[in-house]
Amino acid sequence: MAVVGTTATSSNTPLATMTAVVARALVNVMDVGMVSFTITPKGADWGSDGLAYISFPTYYNPNIGEMMRCSLYDTKAKADGERLYCNVAWDYTLRVMGPSTAQKKDAAFELRVYGVSMNLHAAAGNFGVGLTNATYWASDNKLTEFKTAADTTTGVWGGALTIDVTSISLSSNNLRASTDVTVAFKLPVTANTVMAASDFVAM
Repeated sequence: MAVVGTTATSSNTPLATMTAVVARALVNVMDVGMVSFTITPKGADWGSDGLAYISFPTYYNPNIGEMMRCSLYDTKAKADGERLYCNVAWDYTLRVMGPSTAQKKDAAFELRVYGVSMNLHAAAGNFGVGLTNATYWASDNKLTEFKTAADTTTGVWGGALTIDVTSISLSSNNLRASTDVTVAFKLPVTANTVMAASDFVAM
């Protein structure tokens, strides 16, 4: 995306001093997970007029995931902070709009992407993490900062067999907010993956 000028002063090469580190949580048998990006901008603050473009390795789904949500993660409170709008800009590329409170230059922030379709891959590839602002992108479609970040090889991402549901019961025939739903099920025996405390079953 960068167009390089003929001199140092006219060069449009994105700033490469920013840092980006990738991590994946929920190391279990789920086929949908979360990818986090710890980013330290070096050129400017990343705020409400900011954009982030993240290209995923091509062993991911071209649509990246389903019903994805993005947020800043508060590492001190250990909880999600501001929810950020994100969508698939084009195949394998996620666009994230900046937060209302600017993330300061030279300070690391963690961006989490939930709902990413996971897979089993033989060799880890690289993410491309780019920052820009809405004005520059609208006029030139260029990034101001860019860095590649290696995908992690920690854990095995694979789907488990179907859960065997043995019974379902309701506390009332009228399914309302106060009705309890009790489900009994058997977890399948996993292969090459393990159940972890962070696993959950959704209905």
